Amino acid sequence: QQVRTNDRLDELAKSLGGDAASGMASWIGRDVRAPAKGAFAGVPVEVEISPLADVDQAVLVVRNDFDQVVARRGVDPAQSTITWDGANEAGVQAAHGLYSFSVESYRDGEIVDTQRGNVFGTVEEVRIGENGDPMLLLEGGEAVAAVEVTALR
Repeated sequence: QQVRTNDRLDELAKSLGGDAASGMASWIGRDVRAPAKGAFAGVPVEVEISPLADVDQAVLVVRNDFDQVVARRGVDPAQSTITWDGANEAGVQAAHGLYSFSVESYRDGEIVDTQRGNVFGTVEEVRIGENGDPMLLLEGGEAVAAVEVTALR
């Protein structure tokens, strides 16, 4: 799996016109999609989700920076993306800030899986993690491993 991950990073770096080291540095200022908190500033947030395939129900759960649930929305278990419009449980627009997203998968009314949603965030810094792998520091201060990135724009 590590070899596949390194190959994927090298492909992304090459697509940016450089070797792996210079490619990672060129990610600064770019947006990456990863399992991180997303900034809501009045504009809907697109969330990549991965509900289990053989479930009856899936629910998007949105939490604020204090880990409080602000919204829950049913989603089609076959969906791979959903857009959160910023509305909370009462239908009122949530405050601007950072929010985390997860999708809960249910079978026969029981929760069987929870996975974090992926959102776009701007890379502010590239670091080398404790194990030598590249880490990306995103706006808002959250760090994600480069291997968790699913898209770059």
